[in-house]
Amino acid sequence: MELLDTDDAIELWREGREVWNAWVLDNPEASVSFAGADFSKFGKVDFSSFRFPNGSVIFDSVRFGDGKVFFNNVQFGNGDVSFRFAKFGDGDVSFSEAIFGKGEVSFAEAKFGDGGISFYRVKFGDGDVSFHSTQFGDGAVSFYYAQFGDGDVSFLDAQFGDGDVSFINSRFGHGPVSFSEARFGEGSVSFVNSRFGDGNVVFINSQFGAGKVSFSGAHFDGSIGFAPGDGSEKIDELSFANCMFREAVTFLGSFTCIPDLRGTALAAHINLDYLRIEPAAPKNDTDVITRTNAAPNAYETRRQLEINEAISLVLSALRTLEPWNRVDRTKKEDTGKYRRLKELAEGAKHHEAALRFFALERRALRASGEIGTAARALDWCYEKLSNYGQSIWRPAVVLAALTVLSAFVFWAFADAKPSAAAFAALADSVPFLPTSRAINVDQATQALDGGWVRSWRLFHQFASFVLLFLIGVGLRNRFRL
Repeated sequence: MELLDTDDAIELWREGREVWNAWVLDNPEASVSFAGADFSKFGKVDFSSFRFPNGSVIFDSVRFGDGKVFFNNVQFGNGDVSFRFAKFGDGDVSFSEAIFGKGEVSFAEAKFGDGGISFYRVKFGDGDVSFHSTQFGDGAVSFYYAQFGDGDVSFLDAQFGDGDVSFINSRFGHGPVSFSEARFGEGSVSFVNSRFGDGNVVFINSQFGAGKVSFSGAHFDGSIGFAPGDGSEKIDELSFANCMFREAVTFLGSFTCIPDLRGTALAAHINLDYLRIEPAAPKNDTDVITRTNAAPNAYETRRQLEINEAISLVLSALRTLEPWNRVDRTKKEDTGKYRRLKELAEGAKHHEAALRFFALERRALRASGEIGTAARALDWCYEKLSNYGQSIWRPAVVLAALTVLSAFVFWAFADAKPSAAAFAALADSVPFLPTSRAINVDQATQALDGGWVRSWRLFHQFASFVLLFLIGVGLRNRFRL
């Protein structure tokens, strides 16, 4: 098989597209090597509409310089194509509408500069495609409408800069797709409306910046594992809304944003056991009052305006002291996101995960201001006393503390003997037991039935009933009774 080596390949390329393509017609099975070539002295590098033979095509360790590089509408043959260790400068790089044949395609350990990178409508064959350890600069990276074949697709350990990364409307074949260990910058990452084939899709230990990550409308025929590594809490927004999952789905990691799975369709198991969400404090955590000052009329003095403003500020401050009145009205949709996560966890029989998402849903509902002040106050108490039924120890500790406090009150302020005070406090903690009723009619405790002490005992008994109920809820949730 004929090989067009580096020097001869550069010379033929400089003669132009028509001469090059004519040579390819005469040598359809030849191989072409530009290995180690230095294109930087030519400025712009243009291979647009070039055709390559069916042998291997090698651009390994090529230096392209800072000029623009065009491989638009290039048609490669069925041999392997390699850009391993190639170094692109800061000019734009475009492989738009390029067509690769059946061989393997490798950009492994290639390095791109800060210019824009476009693989718009590129078509890869059924060979493996590798961007393993490829370094992208800070320019935008676009695989918009890219089409991958049935070979393995690997972006393992690829490093993206701070530009946006787009795989919108891309199509992947039936081979596995890996973005494991890939590192994304601060730009947005989008797989919106992408279609993945039967192969496994993995984002294991991937790192994302503070941008938005969206898979909205994507379709997965194979399983997907989304488990970002350190730094996953940086993600500003994560969306899998309206996705279709035909195989097993696994989400792992700790996030400060709320993964949006609303509108998703599942045909297999989803694992949310190790998904943790710790929402970041809202920027406007004390947005409890939306105050609009009416325009002052002509008779209001400056002093009156200052007094009115001071009163408004004081009232606002007093309202913010009520913890259940803290409202973040910018996050009303969070309730729906948590509710969907809860539904998915319940459907997958992940009881503990469902409880976690229920708690987060209630907090979001309270914070959104969609329920009244009284309801928010009760909800806040439910959270603090039992973590929405997830804790047994919280109500138990509060009940024990209340019992000790009541015994002290009876001994210190009602002149009861220590033993009588202790028995009375225990009786009030479990007032529905027959033994408690017997203690309450004992002569040693009858002195506690007068005055304000009686009112305290009624409060203690009511509070004990609530706390015992919360303990029961916790036990039910813990053991799924």
